Amino acid sequence: MAVLIGLVSVGKDLTKVAVSVVTLCALLFFADRLIEHRPFFGRPFWALVDSGAHGLVALLVTAPLLQSPRLLILAFVAGTLVDVDHFLAAGSRSFQAATQLEKRPPTHSLTFALLVSGGGYLFSGSLTTAWIVFAALTSHVLRDASVGTAPSYGRWATGGYRGGRTMWRR
Repeated sequence: MAVLIGLVSVGKDLTKVAVSVVTLCALLFFADRLIEHRPFFGRPFWALVDSGAHGLVALLVTAPLLQSPRLLILAFVAGTLVDVDHFLAAGSRSFQAATQLEKRPPTHSLTFALLVSGGGYLFSGSLTTAWIVFAALTSHVLRDASVGTAPSYGRWATGGYRGGRTMWRR
């Protein structure tokens, strides 16, 4: 009987995983198509939608680790806040300047994700916090790769990669 209860429990967990994967794929597909075609509004609006999509992906990726509202906020912020580097690299608060960079800033990298998550662990003493930060930042880099702004292989580690088909340059 315990084995049957265990199998039912695993089945429910697998259902949750499957639903999460389908939701994530649908979200990415829908958000990326809208952002790519930008049927209405201007560039600033779509930059904010893109950032929000990064936050939602970070929430979905880290969902199994989110045990409190604080961790939920951390995942969303870690998935979105990294885009502030575009403004810093452009030296401007202008969306036009921030979205027309020749290459991505170095904070869009796995190295940055490792350093920040390691710092998060040292600061908080929580491996869960460190994993949430790492997963959220990594999901950002990988999502950027999914829309054609991917670095060449090996450049994810250090950032500074040039986008292939940069969706913001139109």
